[in-house]
Amino acid sequence: MSVFERMGEWFVSKSRLARADALVVLDGAEFELRLATALGLLQKGYALRVLVIQSSYHLGQHAPAREAADARPDAVFLLPCPAVSTREEAAEACPMLKRWGCNHVLIVTSWYHTRRTRTLFARRLVKHGVSVSAYPVASRDAPLNAWWK
Repeated sequence: MSVFERMGEWFVSKSRLARADALVVLDGAEFELRLATALGLLQKGYALRVLVIQSSYHLGQHAPAREAADARPDAVFLLPCPAVSTREEAAEACPMLKRWGCNHVLIVTSWYHTRRTRTLFARRLVKHGVSVSAYPVASRDAPLNAWWK
């Protein structure tokens, strides 16, 4: 294993996959893959609801999320927001997660985002008794074994 592969593995926040009160899908690159992964986890019973962040930054890619919300209005919730960063997405999503009474939240994002995303959400939620895990989604553009290329 090369030094770069080891560095890439550091970016991944490895958590044991466990049931959560809510899944959170971050907007941004590979949004459709993140959404599909979260919907698969929902189908398998890892959570009862999914919060899909829809920033104004990526408006053109949200049609699949609207379709999912229309198909499962009891489980898929859209959160339109002006966020342009993960920190801002956390600021927008955390109040809703607290209102839902979540004890554990699972963030679905690209593998290289998991450590930073988990940290940003945890900073806002841990003080309210909410634990945060991140679920890594494979990246088409930056595979773990060649992210530096």
